[in-house]
Amino acid sequence: MIFTGGAPGGPFENPYWYLDDPDYNAEVADLVVYFFKHYLTHTKGRWAGNPFIPFPWQEHRILRPLFGILREPPSEKYPNGLRRINSGYIEVPKKNGKSPLMSGIGIKGMVADYELKAEVFCAAADKKQATIIHEASEQMVRNNDELFAMCNIVTSQKRITRLDNSFDALSADVPNKHGYSPSIVLFDELHAQAKPDLYNTLTEESTIARDQPLKLSITTAGWDQESICWKQREHAVKVLTGIIEDKEFLPVIYGMDEDEDWEDEANWKAVNPSMYWEVEREGRKFYQISWGDTLYQSVDDVPGIFPLDKVSKSYKQAKEMPYKINFWRRMRLNQWTNQDVQIIDLKEWDACGRKFSAEALRGQACYGGLDLSLTTDLTAFAMIFPEDDGCMRVLVDLWVPADNVKNAIDRDGVPYDQWIREGWITTTPGNKIDYEFIKVRILKAAETYEIRELIYDPYRAVQISMQLQNQGMTVVPLPQNFSRMSEPTKTLLNLIKQGKFNHGNNPVLRWMASNITVLVDANENIRPDKKNKKKRIDGLVAVIDALSGFILHPDFDEESQYETQELLIV
Repeated sequence: MIFTGGAPGGPFENPYWYLDDPDYNAEVADLVVYFFKHYLTHTKGRWAGNPFIPFPWQEHRILRPLFGILREPPSEKYPNGLRRINSGYIEVPKKNGKSPLMSGIGIKGMVADYELKAEVFCAAADKKQATIIHEASEQMVRNNDELFAMCNIVTSQKRITRLDNSFDALSADVPNKHGYSPSIVLFDELHAQAKPDLYNTLTEESTIARDQPLKLSITTAGWDQESICWKQREHAVKVLTGIIEDKEFLPVIYGMDEDEDWEDEANWKAVNPSMYWEVEREGRKFYQISWGDTLYQSVDDVPGIFPLDKVSKSYKQAKEMPYKINFWRRMRLNQWTNQDVQIIDLKEWDACGRKFSAEALRGQACYGGLDLSLTTDLTAFAMIFPEDDGCMRVLVDLWVPADNVKNAIDRDGVPYDQWIREGWITTTPGNKIDYEFIKVRILKAAETYEIRELIYDPYRAVQISMQLQNQGMTVVPLPQNFSRMSEPTKTLLNLIKQGKFNHGNNPVLRWMASNITVLVDANENIRPDKKNKKKRIDGLVAVIDALSGFILHPDFDEESQYETQELLIV
């Protein structure tokens, strides 16, 4: 299903559906649009400093129904009436202008909502994300003399106040979030909330004392179908399609289901309401958006933020790097996908394989990586040898407990016995990995090669790392998180794509290359996904560990192309 704000055949398919609602008050809705146009400004991009004239989708899908549909008409106490809608779910692809809109709603809620001691919060999973809406709000206040005169901005606290009213940024990583009484909660990028605690704290009981509370979630698509975001989305879809009726809830989704064609340009246009593109009529060039059939003569006139060409370019870049595809689909098309992504093209992998002699590497400088296991996974020790031609030669030792080989063959469906006979894997006695066996092998390798550093996963490796350090080796722990694993993982992918990762046709590594997937966070950081226990990737994890050492200390050649060549990462 393609969602264009509403759902095909549903009660919200017509973007002007609110006009038929008997509770809609056009005069109140006009005041809100007037507030945006005359008091607020854009703060970034080509619109920066200009009046905030809401785009059609912002005005008709959100502002007018949200503020214009009333459960109580205007009165002396509440000149704008009381809103009927008290919660909403807005899901729109990246860069379509949902965050600036929320900034404006936050300011309106603080200075012009007729709420006694209004408490407005923009909330998010982390402090950085929580400040995005708030920083734009601060700038909007500064840009308007009347707002600036009536408000007090405390930038260091991410706080704006007017009399007893306040507008604060709040994140899940800040303790002691109880005790608030929000009048409006703007939850940014809800899909990034790992736990529902902050959302529940701010929305369940804390708004009960308010006459017209508003809980608005805004987000791009995510991947976790157990999350609070997915649960809200499910409710939104049911309302959009007419399965259930919820007159106090505003659902707005621009996106597509996972089975829709993500490579169809027509779908890109449908789900990006702030995207524009060129059209030709009678030999003249015009611009168009997905809202209506209006043709605009100039880019300056078109109510859009970014051109189709930019989406096309980012699409081509994502196709170049498979790990980017699902992330691109989530961010650009609002398509919920799996988090893990297959990342290595085996044709590119095979093209890297060239035979070399381990003896020829004797005495050469290298970096080591160690990924330990206990019973089920393989233990891996990798060494990477940078060459003058920009290539990396790789040696990987792998171990498995001798008593577990038969079970491993049955479990994983690969010929461990053959790989053992051919010398690609070594067995250790018993049914557990013998770490003493591993330590002896690493120390022997250190006598043969110049191992600058041994980088290791700290899990289970405290004792062996201390023993190796006592033997004179430099050992460095590498937490297996996004911030530490992303760059070396991307470096591995680039080396493979450029044909510069010489794995010596190691068949076990090839199997692992076919298994490896990555997880991608909101900042496009990646790390190997170790969750699937039937798809071993231990050897490549050890390689990535080793690469992290080389990246931090690329001192083999100060003009090395690893430093000067632009990576194929966008």
